[in-house]
Amino acid sequence: MSPPARVERLLEEYGRTYAEEAGIRLRNTPSPLYRLLTLCLLLSVRIKAGLAVSAARELSHAGSRTPRAMADASWHDRVDALGRAHYRRYDESTATALGDGARLLQDRYRGDLRLVRVEPAE
Repeated sequence: MSPPARVERLLEEYGRTYAEEAGIRLRNTPSPLYRLLTLCLLLSVRIKAGLAVSAARELSHAGSRTPRAMADASWHDRVDALGRAHYRRYDESTATALGDGARLLQDRYRGDLRLVRVEPAE
């Protein structure tokens, strides 16, 4: 079975993706790619997937759709957004990680994840 056919079959069987549930329309542009990375980070913590998806939506509604916006948001703003989504157990460490990662992406890659793949390996 080809990869596209496999993806189609999985979607038919299991429904929507987490990205769809989070309201992320995938495109090859900086904002949706960053929002997808944020969702992946939220999903990587030992917490229910539904809470991670809700947290990604809440961060987006709060305006943190790009590395610059995430970095410009205060730590308290990030914690509050995570809390509104009931993402509480790891809210403080996640808020720190989101801010640190956003600053790194902004400083090193001008906020564009597509530039990560063109940088030569060290």
